[in-house]
Amino acid sequence: MEPVLLMITSLPTIVELITASVLVVAGVYNVLNRTYITYILTNPLTGQVYIGRTSGFSEALQIVKRRLYNHKYYKNGFTEFEIDRAAHGLRAKFAIRGREQQLIDYYGGIGHPKVANKRRGVARANISGRFYYNVSNEFFEKLTAYSGIFKSK
Repeated sequence: MEPVLLMITSLPTIVELITASVLVVAGVYNVLNRTYITYILTNPLTGQVYIGRTSGFSEALQIVKRRLYNHKYYKNGFTEFEIDRAAHGLRAKFAIRGREQQLIDYYGGIGHPKVANKRRGVARANISGRFYYNVSNEFFEKLTAYSGIFKSK
């Protein structure tokens, strides 16, 4: 049997290495410095609520105001808003995702007359749903029982 020669056809250029390094640093900065937020929009005429989440790099109020600028529910009568929770750090994105679903459930869930959301924040069959729920409970107080289909053993 003859030996197999491996030939390296191209090595990364210095520009490609620098670009990759910058992207890694930017990703770490993003994760550590982004603010994740849950908010509640209320329609003062109907009393319905819409639960949402957003994120950004400024103060929580500025992030939510920027989100509402083009928000279809805000433009359609859901003009009262409140920031529910804000979080930073490696697990904050997961905590906020779980919090969004807990808020939807707290107000009655998808299909309840009080809730304007058309979709769950975390799909019932999402295998990460229990993880989001647990991380949310670590960051914030538990609002409701877990409503996904994947139960802990």
